[in-house]
Amino acid sequence: MVNHYGVSEVDFSNSLEAKNDVLRMIAIDLAQQGGENVKAEPNEEEPAIVKSTISSEFGYMMIVIKNDAPSSGYKETVEFPKFEGLTLMAPESGNGYEVSVPAGETKVVLIKQDCRGYGYSMSFSSSIEMDDSVLIQKCIDEGEKAERGEGIYAQKL
Repeated sequence: MVNHYGVSEVDFSNSLEAKNDVLRMIAIDLAQQGGENVKAEPNEEEPAIVKSTISSEFGYMMIVIKNDAPSSGYKETVEFPKFEGLTLMAPESGNGYEVSVPAGETKVVLIKQDCRGYGYSMSFSSSIEMDDSVLIQKCIDEGEKAERGEGIYAQKL
């Protein structure tokens, strides 16, 4: 934990935590606090999954995906066709990432921003990975029932 009450300097060179791990902890804390630099978006299909995008004042964009769903996983794939002045931090690399967030977990993607400026464009896809029993119940509750024959029905979402 780092606290300061004025101008100070902290030397992390002797820290037991790696720099990226400290940044991930900071990102999770910022996402929980909210604020003007935090854009939190609950997932449309599963509102217990929240993706927060944080623009920091210290040269990083942070993406925090918190999955509080009881049994659904979340998967996101992002490609950056234009990715200038930005670097994905380990374990991500290159011009895109794929992240899977199981139920009850939180994952953080760190993107370092060049102080001389940056630009990007992106395309992404996401999916909810549901347990079989949850998917069957959702189909029964919300699906369309079509009669296939006398006494035979098909249920679909």
